[in-house]
Amino acid sequence: MNKLSGAVLALILALPLSASADTPLNRILFANVNVFDGNSDKLAGGMEVLVEGNLIKAVGHDIDADDAQVIDGGGRTLMPGLIDSHVHFSAYTPIAIQGRQNVSEFMVGALATVRGEAMLMRGFTTVRDTGGPSTYLRKLFDTNLAPGPRVYGAEAMISQTGGHGDFRGLTNDNPHFGDGPQHWYERRLGYIVDGPHEFARAARESFRNGADFFKVFVSGGVSSEFDPIHAVQSTPQELTAVVQVAEQAKTYVTAHCHTAEGVHHALDAGVHMLEHVPMIGNTPAEIDKAVTRIVESDVFVEFNTGTVLGRSLDELKAMLSPESYAKVMPAIQAYRASLRAFAEHGAKFVYGTDLVAPWGGGTLATEARLQLAEFGIYMEFFDNLSVLKSATLWGGEVAAMTGPNNPYPEGRLGVIKEGAYADILLVNGNPLDDPAILADHATNLHLIMKDGIVFKNRL
Repeated sequence: MNKLSGAVLALILALPLSASADTPLNRILFANVNVFDGNSDKLAGGMEVLVEGNLIKAVGHDIDADDAQVIDGGGRTLMPGLIDSHVHFSAYTPIAIQGRQNVSEFMVGALATVRGEAMLMRGFTTVRDTGGPSTYLRKLFDTNLAPGPRVYGAEAMISQTGGHGDFRGLTNDNPHFGDGPQHWYERRLGYIVDGPHEFARAARESFRNGADFFKVFVSGGVSSEFDPIHAVQSTPQELTAVVQVAEQAKTYVTAHCHTAEGVHHALDAGVHMLEHVPMIGNTPAEIDKAVTRIVESDVFVEFNTGTVLGRSLDELKAMLSPESYAKVMPAIQAYRASLRAFAEHGAKFVYGTDLVAPWGGGTLATEARLQLAEFGIYMEFFDNLSVLKSATLWGGEVAAMTGPNNPYPEGRLGVIKEGAYADILLVNGNPLDDPAILADHATNLHLIMKDGIVFKNRL
């Protein structure tokens, strides 16, 4: 008989027995814990947290729970599960020519499942996939066919021809010319469309395929070879068409954006969130203007600095094509000035890593380093509480922006509150004093619970 992996075996042992309508819900009482609730600037000491089913039932002292299983936290910090608000389960590097030609959909799905378990075991109980197939994974993870985080997904990105979502090689035909065959990238990873009608249709198709929100592009990008990073992408009419579809569907649009021109282009069209935003001005006054407008527009931003600042130049050169490497250098040089401006203005930002798997050996080790690098980088610019809120409270608020399309409507995410989902970490140390302790997940994460199920317990 084949041996089950330790993580899968632990999952099976942790699952509650099938319950009838008359069977009481499983109840777990965390005792002797110091609580970071996702928002407060101090830990609440000597607390108890009662979990009933998949929700938090009570937070306080001397909770009446005689029939509950008791987990003694030993004075550790109990906090919400982490939220990574920018991953790509089904995109791989190099994602242009080699990715298109050498990666099958079957291998993508298999590796994405493995990646999901690894993310959960780093403490990320929720992730937001900002482009590419991902809702198929939600079905696997939510039914516990495989261990993994909660998944919010944009499904296929919406890109103009030659935009950042157009990953064709130079000799690949446009799928719309002559009704030629489409690569699965154009069917599932990113739609190549032009004009308001096609942009709207692409959004509706993504929504039909399970998208919780939509992803568009307003500037060039790094990993795509043939679009200059400074180029403005999508016309005002095209962006407005997607925003209208989103508002009719009661959800939101997020935009890949590297430049100041892209910021104003997106906000003029009513886009609800911005991703990356490193090159948002050539002078302090231009940067201040862009950040001020973002803050006054009450939109979230997401930086994913780890994939750029967390890699050495040698790593970037080995990973990227020469064209893409030339484009990443201005972003590296610009990031720190924009981050300082966002910190000075008190912008609301979410923890996001733009996690794209390197294809080949060392995949999970490389991903672990990059997904957790964000903590240390953020601490250079933001106060500790803001760093933690980006990965908990504010990530939960972005998840809730999906409105009635929210795949997890029963409770809040990113907080330790009565009625919130029981996505819980027990941490050795105080993350308010040093958020970077969360990066050493192997040492400092003693317990990981998602949806009321314990996936890791080292107590």
